[in-house]
Amino acid sequence: MGTTQNKYETFIIVLAALFNSVAGIVVDLYAPCLPEIGNELHISSVVMQNTISASIIGYACGQLFFGILCDWKGRKLSIIIGLVLFVIASSLAVGANSLTALLTARILQGFAAGACQVVARAALIDEVKGHRFTIAVVYLSTAFALGLILGPYVGAVVQHSLSWRWNFVIYAIYSFILLVIASIWMRESLAKENNRSPSETFTNYKVILANKQFISSFIQLGSCFIAFTMWNQVGPFIIKHSLNKSEVYFGKTALLAGLSYLAGTFLNRFLISKSSMNWRLNLGTIIFVSGITILLMQPSFIPLRLVIGLMLITFAQGVTFPNVLSHAMAIFPKMAGLSASLQGAGMLLIGFIGLSLISFIHIDSGMTLGIIYLMIFMISITSRLILYK
Repeated sequence: MGTTQNKYETFIIVLAALFNSVAGIVVDLYAPCLPEIGNELHISSVVMQNTISASIIGYACGQLFFGILCDWKGRKLSIIIGLVLFVIASSLAVGANSLTALLTARILQGFAAGACQVVARAALIDEVKGHRFTIAVVYLSTAFALGLILGPYVGAVVQHSLSWRWNFVIYAIYSFILLVIASIWMRESLAKENNRSPSETFTNYKVILANKQFISSFIQLGSCFIAFTMWNQVGPFIIKHSLNKSEVYFGKTALLAGLSYLAGTFLNRFLISKSSMNWRLNLGTIIFVSGITILLMQPSFIPLRLVIGLMLITFAQGVTFPNVLSHAMAIFPKMAGLSASLQGAGMLLIGFIGLSLISFIHIDSGMTLGIIYLMIFMISITSRLILYK
């Protein structure tokens, strides 16, 4: 019996990581294709950038919706509904011939991805205990990060070799495979005593949202999210129009930035037992400012300086983000699931607002890019001062 349970725990750990990877790739896999899609569908660069923002707002709404459904009707039903919607949305995007069709597909994709992240966390909490749970959470966060890191590079290669529509084919196939696996082998893990009606959930939401520290924490998390993902929105246009490079070149810059973020998280883990959280946050601040300074010193785009600046900025987010998140999670230890759902939605809402505004800015130099990052930094540091007041 114990062996069977251990095997199922291993299955859930792997499956939850795969679910979370969907949430990672939903934003970035098709990012390198933005200029090409805009050319084919006769859509401006500003509007094309906002198709990423559209998926993010859908993603935020999806986390809230499936957070309620998951605790009300169960984990399995929630993930099945989410993956079915993701397959449908991806299929719609494959055949999209207008802005309306593409935006609809992207919003629905983001909404469905909310189910993947919510159920991944809930299933691990239900099924995995003790030391294995700590390891499982590492796999979960790594899978999400790898989705963000590898997505732009894979998307660039697919776009270069085939066409942008094939990226949405990949979305559809991958999510369909997960749908089949979840439908056949995943079991319901929501215990009856943990079942919560929507009205109970809304009552707890009000308590969490009344907390000043919680509000300031997701503003800072949202700032980190913008700083990490902004290049995947504006980068394809800068690489193509300002540097006259291919989408594969952009994919390589995004890969380097993503790996820098991952390196930052590894450094943070190493420093946890050797330093205070304030010290690590100060380190992230210094690295962030260093990256911004390098960008501000470019009256035009200098490729090497551009990449080094971006790598330092994303490295800083890798150091900062886990510390802010762990502090925020500790505010409501008895409502960890609900607070995580609201944190995710709040972070993505801030990301949506920020990235939408950035899409209207004409970025024609490293200095302009640096000024935008400086504004993000100012919002982040202000939120931090409120957080630790």
